Amino acid sequence: MKLSKANAFILLTALALTTLFSACKKTTPAPAATTNNITVGTAILTATTNGYSYKCSTTSSARQGVEFIISSTDDHNVSGNATAPYHGLAIYFNVGIPTVQTYTLTNQTASSTNYAQYEEGPTNTYTSYHTDSTRTGTVVITKSDPVAKKISGTFSFNAVQYSPPGTAVISVTNGSFTDVVYQ
Repeated sequence: MKLSKANAFILLTALALTTLFSACKKTTPAPAATTNNITVGTAILTATTNGYSYKCSTTSSARQGVEFIISSTDDHNVSGNATAPYHGLAIYFNVGIPTVQTYTLTNQTASSTNYAQYEEGPTNTYTSYHTDSTRTGTVVITKSDPVAKKISGTFSFNAVQYSPPGTAVISVTNGSFTDVVYQ
């Protein structure tokens, strides 16, 4: 049986469209990556540390038992502070997933407290600062959405040099994080 040019065109077009549409799938945005209760997303975390602007566009959260952590790290992203190419900031909650309210950041060694830490310096030789009983801070959770699993808030704290041991104090002000995802 010989096909006419018109029938051959229709058959090839139908075959091409069938192949094309069977290969197409509806895509949805990829969820935030989660490994070992750590969720990495594209939330923005900003702050001012000792007068320098800090902005990180990759912020993660982690849950382990009742501890909930919001953290960010970034290289070369503190405006004007070229002497410290590595920067990291973490806020630890010992209350599970924080709800909309104000939390006090204090001593990290107490098992029932919330605390913060900031790190800066050359990679692998950075200086770590932690809140303690006299250098404290606050976190105000402005949004905690258990359905979308996102959390937002503002923060500020003072922290003392923890490692290597020292007496230097840093001030972190104007801090905010928006839509940090969690699992």
